[in-house]
Amino acid sequence: MNKVSITKLTMLLLISILLSGCKPQFPSVEKAYIVPQTNTQYRFFGISSLALSPNGQTLVLEDLTQVQLETGSGIRPFDHYEFLSPKLFQVYSGPLDWSPDGQYLAITYFNDDRIHPNANHYPIYIYDTQSQTAFMANVLASGFQHWSPFNTGNYFAGNLSTGDWGVFSITNTKLILQDKSIDFREEKELRATGNYLWSKKLDIPIAVLSSLPTIDENGNRTENRQTAIISFSNQVDYENPDYYVMVPTSPTNNLIDSTFDPTGTYILTLQLECQNDIKIQCSKDGFLSTIDPNNVSDSVLTITNWRTGEQKELYRLSQIDMQHLVASRWSLAWSSDGSTIIVGREDSTPVVLKLSYP
Repeated sequence: MNKVSITKLTMLLLISILLSGCKPQFPSVEKAYIVPQTNTQYRFFGISSLALSPNGQTLVLEDLTQVQLETGSGIRPFDHYEFLSPKLFQVYSGPLDWSPDGQYLAITYFNDDRIHPNANHYPIYIYDTQSQTAFMANVLASGFQHWSPFNTGNYFAGNLSTGDWGVFSITNTKLILQDKSIDFREEKELRATGNYLWSKKLDIPIAVLSSLPTIDENGNRTENRQTAIISFSNQVDYENPDYYVMVPTSPTNNLIDSTFDPTGTYILTLQLECQNDIKIQCSKDGFLSTIDPNNVSDSVLTITNWRTGEQKELYRLSQIDMQHLVASRWSLAWSSDGSTIIVGREDSTPVVLKLSYP
């Protein structure tokens, strides 16, 4: 082989390497399965509150039943925990979530204000799986939202003292969210829990998945809304945030749920796909709270890199089951180790996706 041929071959290899490096890199589905319903003592359909374990192997349902996803077997490990505070008039209310290390399960309860008018209406109890006890969180923390993704023991909840949001420590040291917007686009170290991006430097959520009006060719706002990441603080104007990134979803009116992946790099959206007749809608009145299952042809998961705008279709429920195609609202979860996505369905048990990252 002469020098010219070798040079051409080298150039082709370099071009090939460069082109392959430019291809969008996304997590991919390595395995998918349906959770078997082997125990009829718990309700699995249409779930709205759930806690997916950090390793993606178990799920705590809204009645505190813990389900092994691969086998479908259900147990109630929290029934015998010792409470350190009275709970006579409290019942579980939701939401709930595991800490990233799997030691703590935080649960929102309900205080009837007719019986306890001055009490925390939505107190938080934390189950410690190491000590096998449960204790009430900070008395000012109301309505649990998320643990810090950095496993610091901090958690995000309502703040009774201000009526806004706060970040609290499991040791009961109260921390307050900054009352100014942070440009999340410039943060070097981000992670995510649910719909929130957290700053590692500040250990607080600084951005949230929301929606903003689209702008027409004349620069005017329209009635159509588009998914967006917006800056988050106690003083943010949700319609006019200081910092935001528009995220393409189509069509937005059929959006069931969305979440960040734990690295904070990707957004996962879950949307209904309606029948191909323009006169047919997924819901009878245009609201997703009244979905007509006969008008739903599929539920589609799309993954987007929000920094680059690149996206791809990740999965469809029809790929595993042609009979139960309607995804449940608020039942999408991504495990904190990144290995597992769970998708609830309205009339059947959830679908579990096992992932690999590029």
